[in-house]
Amino acid sequence: MRKATLIVVASIVAAGFLAACSHSATDSSSKKGTGKKGKLAESGGPIPVTVSAVARQDIPVYLNGLGSVVAFNTATILAQVSGQLVAVPFKEGDEVEKGALLAQVDPRPFQATLDQAIAKKAQDAAAWSAPSST
Repeated sequence: MRKATLIVVASIVAAGFLAACSHSATDSSSKKGTGKKGKLAESGGPIPVTVSAVARQDIPVYLNGLGSVVAFNTATILAQVSGQLVAVPFKEGDEVEKGALLAQVDPRPFQATLDQAIAKKAQDAAAWSAPSST
């Protein structure tokens, strides 16, 4: 019973909508024919229509937009020691092999620390082997 009522109400609403649409269409066509500023009168006459054959073809698609490019694979390179870089023997984008030299750090501070440690060791060895005066 409820389903039948719903169908009747929907049919009445659809019939009213169709009647309103056909009424507005006849009003606008009568205005065009009279020359009282209808669309046909404003445009200066009928609009020409062309016909072409249907053909299957590719249509190029162009998308314009702003964005950024991000690499799919990335590598983070960290130095084992800190210091000033003396040389970087590769350019960005170059392929590098395993074990290749990527950056050269200034060796002078490390050499100075090594020299100090060697001198301290020699000093301690000399003090150890010297006869004690007491």
